[in-house]
Amino acid sequence: MAIKEALNNAVKYSEASELRLKIQWQNQRLVVVVVDNGKGFAPATVRPDRNGLTNMAQRMSEVGGHCLITSQSGQGCRVEFSIPLKQHHHWAWIWDAHQLSEQMNETRNNPANEFSQNHDPTKF
Repeated sequence: MAIKEALNNAVKYSEASELRLKIQWQNQRLVVVVVDNGKGFAPATVRPDRNGLTNMAQRMSEVGGHCLITSQSGQGCRVEFSIPLKQHHHWAWIWDAHQLSEQMNETRNNPANEFSQNHDPTKF
């Protein structure tokens, strides 16, 4: 929900012509960055009755993560979320799929396997 809030804020308020979303695994953390080239704002001047920025920080705190908002008037905005992923095994399927893909590519690119790649078992 915090990432959704950041995207919504960028679309609704930034007047940006470009919005970038970066998702990466970094040192046992999931890092998500939302950057726009919009009008930016001075975080210290945000009205206290506006809850979006506070809600993003609160949501990250609830999962042991953090939210860093960097912006200046006329300089766009960058929102970085960092969430610890202590139980790496939940993401292991991504690694396993990557390894399987690499193995398949190696097999496909190995000339010694040419016969097995072109052999049709239905034809004698």
